[in-house]
Amino acid sequence: MYRKYKRLQGGFLWEWYDHGIYTEEKDKKYYKYGGNYGDFPTNGNFCIDGILMPDRTPSPGMEEYKQIIAPVEITAVEGSMNKIQIRNYYDFLNLDTTTLYWEVKAEDQMIQDGTVEGLSVAPHEGKIIALPITAFELQENTDYYLNLTVCQKEERNYAPAGYEIKKVQIPMQIRKDGFSVRETADKLQVTEEQGGLTVENSRVTAKFSTVFGKLISFGKDGKEYLTEGPRMNVYRATIDNDMYKKEDWMNKYFIQKPVEETEYVSCLKEDDKVIVRIGTFFSCYNQSWGFECDYTYTVYSCGQMKVEIQGKAVQRGKLEPAFLPRIGVIMKGNKNFQKTMWYGMGPGESYVDSKAASIMGIYENTVDGMMTDYVFPQENGHHEQVKWFRIGDGKDGLLCKMEEKLGLNLANYTDESLEKAQHPFEIEKADDVIIHLDYRQSGLGSNSCGEEQLEENKVKLQDFAMAFTVQAAECGTEIRKARKQYID
Repeated sequence: MYRKYKRLQGGFLWEWYDHGIYTEEKDKKYYKYGGNYGDFPTNGNFCIDGILMPDRTPSPGMEEYKQIIAPVEITAVEGSMNKIQIRNYYDFLNLDTTTLYWEVKAEDQMIQDGTVEGLSVAPHEGKIIALPITAFELQENTDYYLNLTVCQKEERNYAPAGYEIKKVQIPMQIRKDGFSVRETADKLQVTEEQGGLTVENSRVTAKFSTVFGKLISFGKDGKEYLTEGPRMNVYRATIDNDMYKKEDWMNKYFIQKPVEETEYVSCLKEDDKVIVRIGTFFSCYNQSWGFECDYTYTVYSCGQMKVEIQGKAVQRGKLEPAFLPRIGVIMKGNKNFQKTMWYGMGPGESYVDSKAASIMGIYENTVDGMMTDYVFPQENGHHEQVKWFRIGDGKDGLLCKMEEKLGLNLANYTDESLEKAQHPFEIEKADDVIIHLDYRQSGLGSNSCGEEQLEENKVKLQDFAMAFTVQAAECGTEIRKARKQYID
């Protein structure tokens, strides 16, 4: 808007940094805000509203803002694999003050790279550039990306030489698909007793509750990889921008108090697989709206388990939330699986309306390292467009591959403990790794002091479908295993 209309100004920052007061108490180090000194009246944590943390660490909002206002724009030229359109939005500087770096990546592998040194684009002008990308052999079931970075050529008062001004990722529309037949192993055995159903052989053990209609655990060789789930969920720990919706969400629609009732459980044995189907009705306390859910678990003798979830929105009255924080499922993983890897947007957190600073790639971290340590605890660490993830202990791991891209959160705490805490040190640790897979999560908006989420970034009461496959995978084998596609 601001670039389209010359008389329009805006996008100004409301608060450069958080005004938290550093505090050390015994073994705790944290930042205080309004009300922490017994002061009243107070605006609470409203002084924690900057794009830098109190210690001047850039927040995810700062990283996003940097990319949005960058004075360089790069777009793909339609129909071309190597041509890009670059536009200069500087008022006075020519882009000969910058260097353009490019690379072709096969997810995590560098294929080609180069530098455009003689970049010359006058202020408010554009130019088409042909990159010297040469033909290369495609790997099976692998995505390719053209990553572009514009950097400061020389040192300036505000930045060193090589400082990143803008980064852009362009998916390359090339792919070589290959399909495999799943291995077969010893016959799966099914046992039912005392409200439980177990499917197992030498490679996999999947346990279900026929009373509560859910997966109790998934693993092999006596080791649990999943300790519960999946169970449907529409709740997220309240963010600052949800402040005007919190009262209705929590005390009118009770989104934090889910109820999922079992409607049916069935089991079908086939030659090389066992199919367990579970039907449930999900809603929240005292509500006329909800979801009829069908879970289909296909356990293969090779050790994989495919999970397919279909949800049909139901309204038996008139009242329902204007929109929901999310539609997805929660699972729990082995608490010792603290090393993470994922293929999706990264490296930092991303949301549907805040992902300009993220690009697709394969990233590694720890469960704690995926948390954004906000001064006031709230929903954080989400990653959009995730195609697979792995959690592990350095040796063994759980690989989860999605049929279609989903949102992902991995944490050592529940949403309830995040909601309850007023400072990071007050967040209670969970006994498991908490796994959120989201069909959709609502955007962040700016409604603490601005507009709500755009309509297209709000999750409405709607039908949904999601599917993923879980399996045990030794750490170091996850990329190879995730790239396999099977003929079902």
